[in-house]
Amino acid sequence: MTRPQHTRDALLERLVDLIYDVGYDGATLSLISEVTGLGKASLYHHFPGGKEQMAAEVLAHSDRWGAEHIGRLLEAPLGPQAKVRGLFQALDEVHTRAHQLTLMNVFTYGTARQVFGLQVAERVNAGLRVLSGLLQECGIPPAVAEARALDAYIQIEGAMVLARTLNDLQVFRRVVRSLPDALLSPAGWQAVVSIDAAALPAAATPSADPSTVAA
Repeated sequence: MTRPQHTRDALLERLVDLIYDVGYDGATLSLISEVTGLGKASLYHHFPGGKEQMAAEVLAHSDRWGAEHIGRLLEAPLGPQAKVRGLFQALDEVHTRAHQLTLMNVFTYGTARQVFGLQVAERVNAGLRVLSGLLQECGIPPAVAEARALDAYIQIEGAMVLARTLNDLQVFRRVVRSLPDALLSPAGWQAVVSIDAAALPAAATPSADPSTVAA
């Protein structure tokens, strides 16, 4: 019978899988003990700070993944369009299970929000700035680039929730694989601008007909 590996790296990998599966609140010490094969005393030996330290190290693990994959991509001698496509390819590759939670799912729900909410918000804002900056390098106006970056995050998060609900990873795959073309599309940029411009006069000018207001 093969004994479970209790090296630090092996424990961390199990914690990553568990916490991204059931979330911070769902990862009780009893469940962590069951998954890792360690008693509570042994868990506290490895992680004196308890579950909060375990989750912090899972978050740090995500940071290391980002530095290795996203950071390396951003430093590569590639054009901005290639980098945009590379970002979404990396997201496509790292999500391998339909029930896998996102960073925001794990660290901004329930009691995790009090501990990690600000840290995750900083990471999300940094990611939005990176994506928006790349889109601007592609020639997309700043306001549109910022709106597109935010919309991309919304679509990715929504796709992951729906994929988990339907137990169908292809829901996420369809979204993440179609986003680069949508984000980089000049036609879409012009449509956004023209729609906004057309909407402003109607929204800014009140109706002179009281019956219209009452309706």
